[in-house]
Amino acid sequence: MVLIIGQKEDVHIQSVISCSKNTDIKTINYADIPDRLSFTLSFSDKPKASIYCKVTKTTVVDFSQVKSLWVRRISNPQITQLKGATHSYAQSEFNLLLRNINKLFPKIRTLGSPQDQINAQNKAWQKQIAADLGIRTPISYISNDLSYADKVFKDNDFIYIKSFNKKVIPIDKTWPQTILEGLHNKLSGSAEKYEVFNSIRSTMTCLKFRDLKSTNANNSHYPMILEKAIPKKYELRVTVVGEKIFACKIDSQKGSSAGKEDWRTEVDQLPHSKYDLPNEIKQFCLNMLDKLNIKYGAFDFVVTPENEYYFLEVNPSGQWLWIDQKINAGISQAVADFLSDDN
Repeated sequence: MVLIIGQKEDVHIQSVISCSKNTDIKTINYADIPDRLSFTLSFSDKPKASIYCKVTKTTVVDFSQVKSLWVRRISNPQITQLKGATHSYAQSEFNLLLRNINKLFPKIRTLGSPQDQINAQNKAWQKQIAADLGIRTPISYISNDLSYADKVFKDNDFIYIKSFNKKVIPIDKTWPQTILEGLHNKLSGSAEKYEVFNSIRSTMTCLKFRDLKSTNANNSHYPMILEKAIPKKYELRVTVVGEKIFACKIDSQKGSSAGKEDWRTEVDQLPHSKYDLPNEIKQFCLNMLDKLNIKYGAFDFVVTPENEYYFLEVNPSGQWLWIDQKINAGISQAVADFLSDDN
């Protein structure tokens, strides 16, 4: 049996199921926990535990029958009947129960446990691993105190502002009006609207360092990740499934100013093509996933005009379906094959 845990509406799950030759596939929707789904873990005096997940009144998933497990994307259980501190407590308890559930069955084939996926999202750890593996990464500064950033960046350096977890960072009206207007222009035409006192997508936030210093960003409330912008010839999205590697070239510099800074703003319009990745970059990707203890990762690289490769980050649950659709990469098929009982 193949067990898939994720969001019911996730098109990636639907695509993998359609590609799979295995007909014994069960899915668990995070949103059903616990209102429409019960989860039981029973220990006895026998060596192995018994885990049952009651999906409906008549359907029960016995984890002892699970040969492959895919946790597509980690999500909080939806507990509609509770509120406040009790709601937070219930979510926390379910999350702690589910994050390492596969550890009870070490023979289960998996792309990565929920906890390993959470650990792998740590951008500081990714940068450290990349440095240890000898790959180029952008000059970076991570701190809740930006007073020493002058030793890292020059005033005219363009800086990306990133976050550890959320896709947005908070800003407020104390930022200079010229900067606010510039950010507003970058966001115009996108699905997200910029508002003062709201937040902006961190991947879109590229400023000159001197402009950043003129804001109130130098705070002690939360750490910020600052990365020096790398000159781009084009960008790469490299998707790894087990030992299979799929490289896609994204011609970001053929887009608008927003697309040149962040290809996600106009991904549908930018040219995509299959890419022959150098062996050393392939090996880096495999080694990185090995260090992170996961079998799936979506890597982002910048290739400079001098043909140098810079690693930006890896997403342990990154999207790929648009790549399959644009260049017929076969990533969904690779995930299905990985999870197959016969693999």
